[in-house]
Amino acid sequence: METAMTGANFRLTTKDFAVLEIMLERWRAFADPIVPMLEEKLSKAEVVAIDSVGSDIVTLNSRLVFRVDAGHAEHA
Repeated sequence: METAMTGANFRLTTKDFAVLEIMLERWRAFADPIVPMLEEKLSKAEVVAIDSVGSDIVTLNSRLVFRVDAGHAEHA
């Protein structure tokens, strides 16, 4: 799978897709400049069931720990 940074396909869970659609509707009401970008991303997303997402994949509201090279563990 190519990354979202290259403009190619990416996956969203059904729940995450629904949350982002609600946010999109709210932002449209205020003519937020993020609207066109989010519309494009949602139109290209592959929507998948949560149980098909591996434990090494980040979804909305995920907490994760990562390390860059030999640096200290970061929590996000």
